[in-house]
Amino acid sequence: MIDEQPKSQSLRRRELTVDSDWLTTLGAILALLAGVLVLIRGIYQVMWRRFAEPVPMHWSFFKIFAEVFAVIACGYFFIFAYSLPKLSQKIAAVLMGMNLATNILVKLLPVSQSLRRAAMVSASLMFQVALAILLVALAKWLGSIVRLSPADEHRGGDH
Repeated sequence: MIDEQPKSQSLRRRELTVDSDWLTTLGAILALLAGVLVLIRGIYQVMWRRFAEPVPMHWSFFKIFAEVFAVIACGYFFIFAYSLPKLSQKIAAVLMGMNLATNILVKLLPVSQSLRRAAMVSASLMFQVALAILLVALAKWLGSIVRLSPADEHRGGDH
């Protein structure tokens, strides 16, 4: 006959506590997932050397509008770099601005195919480094607002 010991292990219940509203937290999680997927795609493109070659500017209304928007966004990235508090965020904003500036210049200036290719590789690498910096900052923020707490530390609400 086998002596069966009753399992007296107590199950420790834990609750997930979020120190922010659910909409902001959900948006940050979705942004983090989308950013990770974009970063993986960029790394894949660098590893297998599959880049979209920039097409020289064709003068249509929508192309001009897109380039003007890119120039404005580039300027804002450099302004953000000046106004952001942390050095890592400043570096990420400058790299994003340089990525846009490189793309704009390659489209507008007549450059050789080899220089165009080198510019696109460097712009892609700048974007990936900036994106990685921003994803780490976002993950740290999410880690600071989400925590596990014992179930008996209930702070209120319906009981």
